Amino acid sequence: MNRLFFVFLAVAMAFAVPSGVFAEDEEEMGYSYADVISVDVTRNELVVSEYNWETDTDTSVTYSVSKDVKLENASSLSEIKKGDEVSIDYTTDKNKKVAKYIMVYKQDSSAVEYISNIPVNDPMNDPTNEPSNDFNLDY
Repeated sequence: MNRLFFVFLAVAMAFAVPSGVFAEDEEEMGYSYADVISVDVTRNELVVSEYNWETDTDTSVTYSVSKDVKLENASSLSEIKKGDEVSIDYTTDKNKKVAKYIMVYKQDSSAVEYISNIPVNDPMNDPTNEPSNDFNLDY
């Protein structure tokens, strides 16, 4: 009976120890979607304005950019500009957010130019717009 207990205990410990070891090795990732306020290439920092759900306000948050950061839609940190929208995957190290992946959403200037050139039909400012007394009351 004692031998069976020790075998059961050894098997239980074999499964319990690695799960604790692996849990310490994995970094918990966070995610943010924000507007860029500033970029400091020399300090490898990115300051963004992100929405804080707890306080229901936009807050300024500084991310330290990891040396092995993966960038999408930008080849370097210097290509990220104020006003760009970014999504950031990050880890937290000693209360410091460290960006591991940054996707940049740049505004397409040709789309803005196209939209701004679309004529707006404003009936109040149209001189050819005359009031009509033609009401169709046939039901």
